[in-house]
Amino acid sequence: MATSPSFSVSSSGSMMTSSSSRLPNPQLNFVGSSSTSSSQTGPFNFAPLITTKLGPNNYLYWRAQVATILRSHLLTGFVDGSFPCPPEFVDNPKAAEDTAAPRTLHNPAFTAWQQQDAALLSSIIATSTESIQGMVLFAASAQDAWTTLASSFSSQSSARYMQLRREIGEVQKLDLSVTAYFNKVKSMSDTLTSIGQPLRPEELVSCILNGLNDEFDALIEVVNARTTPIPLRDLFAQMLSTEQRVERRKAVLCSGHGDFSSANASYRGGGNGGRLPYRPDYRSGGDQRGPRPGYIAKPASSGSTSGGSNDTRQGDHGGDRGNRGDLERTRSSGARGGNRLICQICDKQGHKASSCFKRFKQDYL
Repeated sequence: MATSPSFSVSSSGSMMTSSSSRLPNPQLNFVGSSSTSSSQTGPFNFAPLITTKLGPNNYLYWRAQVATILRSHLLTGFVDGSFPCPPEFVDNPKAAEDTAAPRTLHNPAFTAWQQQDAALLSSIIATSTESIQGMVLFAASAQDAWTTLASSFSSQSSARYMQLRREIGEVQKLDLSVTAYFNKVKSMSDTLTSIGQPLRPEELVSCILNGLNDEFDALIEVVNARTTPIPLRDLFAQMLSTEQRVERRKAVLCSGHGDFSSANASYRGGGNGGRLPYRPDYRSGGDQRGPRPGYIAKPASSGSTSGGSNDTRQGDHGGDRGNRGDLERTRSSGARGGNRLICQICDKQGHKASSCFKRFKQDYL
């Protein structure tokens, strides 16, 4: 018993046997053949091979993936129109000899073509996001869906290009980390590439540098002084290095400011009851007319309660009496020498800040 021949359809739609010369279109022999060794198991579906679904910003990337897969399986004719659907019925060659035979027969190639076209259309829909599926949901064939997507994204490319070029030129680093800022600009550049308008490497570097703040001025000058464009990976590495140096500098400054704030708080009333800290007398040569400015006199060791109280009062108020004596001596000496000093504490003339008796009062500090 003779087996049924496997069929293929040429671009003109005529039916040819497998013994014909090889054509660029596939031999759809998964129907109409009893030979399991040479027949396919079913129509080809490329959906499992696509890793990224079609979205608003990656049409060219998705199209490149699908076109490569279709070309590897000789299925490009289904989407570009070079492999049209064969006729559903063909003439019966036995009708001329047998009048009782039907004049036409069902074309197995038509069924095979319909199966493969439906599989490709299903793959296109399955590899699209929900926002894109609405464009091709009612497409009649894979070619119809393919053409609809091409025309839709072609009309959007010009407007989308202008929008992205404006956004990438206005993006600023601000409080973003170097990694987040670099990835943001690179993502915009990749989107431009996906719509067929890629940036040149030097344009991308310029966009990245334009969005940096003053902390990266030194790096910008170095990059601009180069005679050859800097590779993106080198620019990213130098941006990270600059960011680390800036962070270290800020940490040091914050640490120093914290020490100053702690000391100021202690002086204002944090840690010593609001009193000035003790320091030994800074004068040498036995001159004990008063303690060092900005510090109180050290209380003397008391042998009794009353003695300690007197020493404490003397440390708090005796200095004022000593200061008044210093003030009188300073005024007399200034009058004799004609040098009128102005105190930086009370803004009065005739004495220095170190001799001012008001230097221990909190209101004047």
